[in-house]
Amino acid sequence: MPWARILLGPMPARPRSPRLLPAMVLVIAASWCWPASAQGAVAIPRRQTGEVLPDATVNAIVGDVDGDGVRELVRLRSRESNPAFLGVEVITVGSDRHLQAHAQAPLDRGAGVEEQIEGGPQPDENNRFPARIDEPARLLAWHLDGAERVIAVAIGKVNARPPCCLTIWQVALVDGATALLPMGGPGGSADRILALDMDADGTDELVVASAQVIAILRWTGDGFEVTDRSAWPARAGPLMALGDSDGLPGDEAGSVIVSGTGPGSILLQRLALDTAAQLRTERAELPFFGALAPLAGPNGGRLAIGSDFERAALLRWPAGAATIEVEERSLRRGIPLGTLGSGERARLVLLRDSAALDVLGADLRPTRLGIAGGVAAASFERTAAIPYVGLLPGGLSRGEAALIFRGRMLTGVLADGQRARLGQRAIASLPGVKPIGVFAADGAWMGLAVTASLAQSPVGFETTRDGGQLTHPAGPSRGMTLIVAETETVLTPEADDGLLEAPIEDGIVQQQGSRPTVLARGMFFARVRGPDGSRLMVRTDLSPSEPRSLQIGALGVVSVPLGPAESVSDEAFSASMMVLTPSGHGYHAEWDVRIMVEAPNVEVDVPFAPLSFSVPLTGRTDPGAHVSIDGREVAVRADGTFSAQAVVGPVPRDVQVEASDAVGNAQRRTLSVVGFLDYRRLPWIPVVALLTVLAGVLLYVRAPRPAPASARLAGDDARLEEIE
Repeated sequence: MPWARILLGPMPARPRSPRLLPAMVLVIAASWCWPASAQGAVAIPRRQTGEVLPDATVNAIVGDVDGDGVRELVRLRSRESNPAFLGVEVITVGSDRHLQAHAQAPLDRGAGVEEQIEGGPQPDENNRFPARIDEPARLLAWHLDGAERVIAVAIGKVNARPPCCLTIWQVALVDGATALLPMGGPGGSADRILALDMDADGTDELVVASAQVIAILRWTGDGFEVTDRSAWPARAGPLMALGDSDGLPGDEAGSVIVSGTGPGSILLQRLALDTAAQLRTERAELPFFGALAPLAGPNGGRLAIGSDFERAALLRWPAGAATIEVEERSLRRGIPLGTLGSGERARLVLLRDSAALDVLGADLRPTRLGIAGGVAAASFERTAAIPYVGLLPGGLSRGEAALIFRGRMLTGVLADGQRARLGQRAIASLPGVKPIGVFAADGAWMGLAVTASLAQSPVGFETTRDGGQLTHPAGPSRGMTLIVAETETVLTPEADDGLLEAPIEDGIVQQQGSRPTVLARGMFFARVRGPDGSRLMVRTDLSPSEPRSLQIGALGVVSVPLGPAESVSDEAFSASMMVLTPSGHGYHAEWDVRIMVEAPNVEVDVPFAPLSFSVPLTGRTDPGAHVSIDGREVAVRADGTFSAQAVVGPVPRDVQVEASDAVGNAQRRTLSVVGFLDYRRLPWIPVVALLTVLAGVLLYVRAPRPAPASARLAGDDARLEEIE
């Protein structure tokens, strides 16, 4: 069973046992009471890796170059013998599952008349020059009698004049080496090129646009020849494949022309071949400005158009018709990303508000709404390394179209019993990555183009297989690296939804709120384990415009320094880290950081002794600090207050009170206390005065008094006489 058809189905219902109800109630109650904490991966799986190909890649596609029905990876890069020139290289996978890069073939292009007469380097015997690294060149997928091939095209920049001398080669393998077989050089200039089968004979024509002229090149068996030319609007947009939009055999090409905002200002210029192989150009007004996508529904070829501001519409434009008819109108707004399947199973995929996907049927009725991207991709959406959104170039191993949306892949509608459903599975989030396509037997390997740094974006690197711009030199894309990974690895999502729980060294981690808080005295380190070649970008509030980049080496581990090298005061900031593995998996970690260099404050109060040998102590410190009294830790309330009892005797002694934070900063206070009654704290002046008064009263009460004379009784005539 191919991997694209392995889907999760609904689980059969089971009757609940009454014994499970109490347990379920407890679980639900616990989920309300217990705080949820996200658990991340301590280490990135080592299998989420790939092989980095040497040297920068200018352009790459997958295609069958040897006609055996199995695609190879073809890339355009600097020539090994001279990096100033371009060469083509074919890469295959051997039976031992090892990559094999076949010897390069030098890419040449035709010589212009100016180059032949103005002196300087002379062309070779075939009137060709080696294509320079700063000259336009690209690879295209081309079909010959229904079989896929790969062609290389090059064009020269002659001094300050327009580009000249388009040269076309077929890429092949000859005696185990990459070879370029000449397919003609019609000469002239070319700004854009597109390969499509315009006459439905199984062999693609080449549409070449330059300045205000467009031409059709047909394969004659010996080379390409110009079949017909026609004027082409100078303000026409990029060439695009329209599929079978006119109801006649063969596909068409077209460009959107915008001349203003009023009626008739948004036009579609279409290019087709009639039965006599003559060009037929038509122009009609589009209902609004939006993205176009061909839709091969049950009623023949149609065009779908949509935007963030207009409801998607199904357009019908038969050959020879002067107007474009709106056949159906959807209730959904969005930008068409592409179509999956055909006929009754055709599905149009809309990107709504850049946040979710809506899937519409061939009649534009919704079949699936609100498909969100993967959890791991969400953390990369506001970075330069945005997750990939778009069609997988070349589709799956059998050519089946597949669309990737931020860590999720959609395939065509699959039969599932009595109903049809869209194929869907979680994959790597591919931040800062553009897939090239699958190749080798059964599409077991995939090419990935990544930027040299997570701070760069690969948006300028074209991966389209049917053509594109030729006016831009190949050189500016030399910052891209090509990686080859196993397809099943790429189609495996990140562990723990891409949340990385990197162990912290020289810091304390506290799980508070939605993300952890790191407490440290200065610089601390996050220890990251992952595949060799994984790239990291670290950003902090201290230097948000200067992210630091690191890479995991062969040991599979790196210590990432975080925080300031020196701190003289407490500070708080946030830090984040993004990790991109060679296989396109994205992991992230975020912390709230508190740098603590100042010891916590501590204030202690000893109330007047309560006639006891257990003295109460109360105090206040910084919230979150730890307090110990004589080495015994006491509880600290959320507001920083604390209270405790100190056992002392009648003789004064010192009590040690220490407040410390989580990273070891401490402040001490020494208190001298005495038990029962702290006589040192008595108000001695009033006490002495009171004692003086009491002593005076006592002395006054105890002082002797003289006795009065006895009273003489009546009739008492006695007289005191002296006795001799």
